[in-house]
Amino acid sequence: MTRPWSAYAPWPFVGAAVLLVILILLTPILIPTTSHPAPGVLTEAILVVDRIPGENTTQFYVVAYGEAIRYAGIWVGVTGNFSWNGVGSPDWAGLRWTEHHNASNVVALPFNTSSNPVAVNVTAFYVSSSGNAVYGGVLAFYVGPGPSGVSVYSATPTHGVFVPALTPVDNASQPFYVILTTLPAGSVP
Repeated sequence: MTRPWSAYAPWPFVGAAVLLVILILLTPILIPTTSHPAPGVLTEAILVVDRIPGENTTQFYVVAYGEAIRYAGIWVGVTGNFSWNGVGSPDWAGLRWTEHHNASNVVALPFNTSSNPVAVNVTAFYVSSSGNAVYGGVLAFYVGPGPSGVSVYSATPTHGVFVPALTPVDNASQPFYVILTTLPAGSVP
């Protein structure tokens, strides 16, 4: 039995066309139509850690992962008043934030410290008409001797934040990035 439309619409092409129409209709719009996208990968906050070889200062930057995102607020607590040599974990409960960096309505928050070790408590608050998000984490860094020279040791107690345990610091090294975790509204890292 011949089908009258089979010459004009072969079944594999009809099936592909129907599937394409379904995907077009069911796929959400992925390109934001406002200047403030909904909270997600593009708005995720990261902490950039940069230790320049031969200098006694560690530089930090809190910025968005994907693009230039304006945060409603970024708050950072810093302390160097604790003992830790990069092995194991520091006493997280004993940390007292002695230095504070706060900014509102900003794209990035840079800060630096000469403390070694240093712990940071970072919170970034993002607001858009599509929703709000809070990103954060508590992290500790120690610069000391490593297997191939000077290295940065890292640790965190914050669930969902992953840090490299050991990062070499030499002329070829680059800053490294730590993706902060999404926190429930009203919580602290």
